[in-house]
Amino acid sequence: MPFDDITIAEWIWERTRFESVVPASPRDGLRAWYELDGNLTDISGNFRNGRLLKGDVSWNAGPVNRAADLDASMHLRFPSGVLDSGKPFSMAFWYRIGRQKASTMFRQQQGAQLFEIGFDEPETLPRLRRGHHITLRWQQSPGKELIVRSTERALQDKLYHCTVTFDGSSAAIFLDGEPFATQVEKNTIGAMPSLLAPVEVRDSRLRLDDLRFYDRPLNRSEAVRLAVHYPAEVLLIAPGKRTRDQALRLQDYYLTNEAPPVWRQAYTEWKALREKRGELESQVTSTMIMSEMEKPRDTYLLGRGDYTNKVEKVTPGVPAALPPLPAGVKPDRLALAQWLVSPEHPLTARVAVNRYWYMYFGQGIVKTTEDFGSQGEQPVHPELLDWLATEFVRTGWDVKAMQRLIVTSAAYRQSSKVTPALHEKDPENRLLAHGPRVRLPAEMVRDNALASAGLLKLEIGGPSVLPYQPAGLWEELAFGEAFSAQEYRQDHGEKLYRRAMYTFWKRTSPPASLNTFDAPDREKCTSRRAVTNTPLQALVTLNDPTYVEAARNLAQVVLQAPATDDARLRVAFRRVTARPPTNAEMAVLRGALRGQLDTYQKDPKAAAALLRVGESPVAAGVPAPVLAAWTNVCTVILNLDEAITRE
Repeated sequence: MPFDDITIAEWIWERTRFESVVPASPRDGLRAWYELDGNLTDISGNFRNGRLLKGDVSWNAGPVNRAADLDASMHLRFPSGVLDSGKPFSMAFWYRIGRQKASTMFRQQQGAQLFEIGFDEPETLPRLRRGHHITLRWQQSPGKELIVRSTERALQDKLYHCTVTFDGSSAAIFLDGEPFATQVEKNTIGAMPSLLAPVEVRDSRLRLDDLRFYDRPLNRSEAVRLAVHYPAEVLLIAPGKRTRDQALRLQDYYLTNEAPPVWRQAYTEWKALREKRGELESQVTSTMIMSEMEKPRDTYLLGRGDYTNKVEKVTPGVPAALPPLPAGVKPDRLALAQWLVSPEHPLTARVAVNRYWYMYFGQGIVKTTEDFGSQGEQPVHPELLDWLATEFVRTGWDVKAMQRLIVTSAAYRQSSKVTPALHEKDPENRLLAHGPRVRLPAEMVRDNALASAGLLKLEIGGPSVLPYQPAGLWEELAFGEAFSAQEYRQDHGEKLYRRAMYTFWKRTSPPASLNTFDAPDREKCTSRRAVTNTPLQALVTLNDPTYVEAARNLAQVVLQAPATDDARLRVAFRRVTARPPTNAEMAVLRGALRGQLDTYQKDPKAAAALLRVGESPVAAGVPAPVLAAWTNVCTVILNLDEAITRE
């Protein structure tokens, strides 16, 4: 027990006394009682049995014996007479709502009159939980309705006991016996009419158990008794045969309601502290670590892969072709990590600098960046690879210094122009006779567009962000109730313009724009990215909100300069390509600007629609047709080959 002042003897005596006097669940005013233990029989004695009109119910273990697992294909009906929602009543039931959008759980309808209990759209809550508001709605006729909604959210995928009461004018909700705060959102209804229509459950995914209807409002103590697995019923089960969940709920009921006052107070304080501890722990960044066993497990070669055919015992070691581990060092993971980065190790630094070279030149000094073994290609410049590797180690594995060394080298700063003769002799530029010409990686394509427009946020670190995403894409690939990130809730403000490396990544649904530019899906290890050139990539840079918004902001930047159109075109072109436009390019841009101005001046609605793309503010004082025309011209510039290719 968590309380120091409670002795075992006191606990046993109090529990025994409690188990002999605990009150039974309320029966007064009971209209119908469905145990849902494999059937829809009413056990109240009123013989109002339910019916399954569609689908097949799955009966599984529930909070009280078995429960009904329902999905959207099923349709249950409980007969008229179980509920008159226009007069005082109560409904009590166990439920667990699945991962779904807004839905109705119970519905009673006759003509225009309607009563329903449902849930609104889910919202992501702290600690990656999701929750719904519970909503009660009475409709007398179209436009005349009473809507009561909880101010708190009930969690998805959590089992609750819910008691809904109505005294004829106001409603209350109890979850697990505790009042669940509500507010009246709308009340345009007149006198509550009697409504005795059947109660239906359909188009909802939930677990439902022990459903009861009363013709009076239950009070809090009665809701509490119903919410704890009905202690009287549970106590009929021998202590040794109760499930752990039943025992814990019984204990919770006792310590909350029946124990001596000092115990109840201590238990309430303990639960509050436990909740605060959980919230505090959820805010602490954690990571998994791996530690060595005190006595390592024996490992053997297995004959033909058969786990029962152990052939030869093996011990930790390193390949004989590489330097050995230092003498006297315990061969554990720490020793392996130190061995990998020791100056004598010939491989680690070479693999690393070869990958950096590949990133800038499109080809590594060793073409097979993923394979330095016997199946890999020989380096075309072995001395260069050796020197870069030794420099990397000499500078203390300084990654930034290595990037600076490569991009300031004469090899990298060469022009990327190539003659036909040279291209025929060396199509892959393995001789480094000219500068690299490589399409940017997916993340850099996006970041470059945002940077050119002055939108990119360079803040380092922080949580992942959810930028623009095609509507419904995640939901198409969402499945199962036990998985996270089933809905995409787009971020706003500066989070939309964080660098692409901070984009939240779901393996089964990677960011669409990055995936189109060959970013791997992370379902498997990718040692070298493919580089493709497809029409879909042009569709992304022409239509994705990120790129349309970048073009608009670039237009707003250049329009701020009190200069001629030609000067503005040159500024926009230089911001994107880092060079001035040629006369021929200027002629094309002038023509595009004139054509777009003419189009949008004739169709101001289209201009306004274009400017609504993206959440960044639209510049004031610039006519919509003018800004729209410049936006499309900047889109042309951002779609140049030079805008997505390192020249």
